[in-house]
Amino acid sequence: MSLVERRDDPDPEPRRTSRRDSRRESRWDHAQRTHDAGWLLLGTYALGPLGLLLDPIARKNLAWTGIAVFSGLAWTILALRGVSLMRAETHPVTLMLVLGLLVVASILGGIAWSRAIWFGADSARRSRRWPPPGLSFPPLAFLASLVAPGLGFALAHRPGRAAFTVLGIPSLVASLLVLWRSQGMWQAMATASPALRLGLEAFFIASGAVALVGTIAWVAQALDGTVQVAGREGPRPLGTQLALGLLVSIVALMGFLNPHQAARNVDGVAQGFQIDGYTILPVQLSRLAVILDPGEPLYGLHLADRYEAQGDVMAARSIRRDLHERWSVVAEAGVPQRRRPERMLTAYPDPPDLAPGHQGPDPAVTPRGPLLPERP
Repeated sequence: MSLVERRDDPDPEPRRTSRRDSRRESRWDHAQRTHDAGWLLLGTYALGPLGLLLDPIARKNLAWTGIAVFSGLAWTILALRGVSLMRAETHPVTLMLVLGLLVVASILGGIAWSRAIWFGADSARRSRRWPPPGLSFPPLAFLASLVAPGLGFALAHRPGRAAFTVLGIPSLVASLLVLWRSQGMWQAMATASPALRLGLEAFFIASGAVALVGTIAWVAQALDGTVQVAGREGPRPLGTQLALGLLVSIVALMGFLNPHQAARNVDGVAQGFQIDGYTILPVQLSRLAVILDPGEPLYGLHLADRYEAQGDVMAARSIRRDLHERWSVVAEAGVPQRRRPERMLTAYPDPPDLAPGHQGPDPAVTPRGPLLPERP
């Protein structure tokens, strides 16, 4: 055998050593992923934003560590002291500081928790025993996703979607907390300036919108995660069934909805908000009542009164003029006296341009857009 042939021959000893090392590394990785991946993901859900500290890469980054620690401390302070300050005896400035801390904690907490869930779901995805046998059943995966948002995506090996789902959960919790304590906070703002009261009312409206959208998204992510789990290894017929069920539910809701009763309830809620001193909500709810039941002139009159109470006299005059022009035709058509709408209209003072002896509408008063539909 020549020297060249000896150089070309591979050394068998290093090959055996390399295989042994690879087998040892594989066994170690397998044991770590099998025993730690599921518990790691559970820890990220249990710890919330502080679960980011379980990520060894994030712990080495000062920015991620600061976000996790600050958001965790902020939520702890809000849970121990902030909720008790959302009451009628709290000073308005203190209340605004609590709300500001709640907004900051929601944003930073969502970012930190999303990063932690991504790390936990990605680690679980690398495990050979993930997902657990019980949670592979779609109904159980749906229930688990309702309890832990994004868990369905984690079970379907979608760590990015799981992290995106958790991003808005702190904001949803904060909005529900604000709506729960809204009555006490509004009473605390009784002595505040009109600008602060208007800002707090807008904050309540934004919280309601976040709560509504977040609740729908909570259920949607559970359904989508269930579809992902069911179709991870085969076709996904469950998605078609869920879409059909949603369509049937919407049609059933539209069929059983009574717009007259809904308009009456909405107008009653608007009256309650007006008594409590709100500004935006009574007007918008009255507009909704008019849209639901445009054949009832009382809702239009209430809308005009609330515009006038808000200081918008021109809009109130425009609405009353429009009601007078429409219902005067109905009153002249021979409708029985007990059903004539003019009896209801005369219970409210007429605007100056509709007073007896007036030659016509005031040209200086112009309607401010289509406040009501053109015809009842």
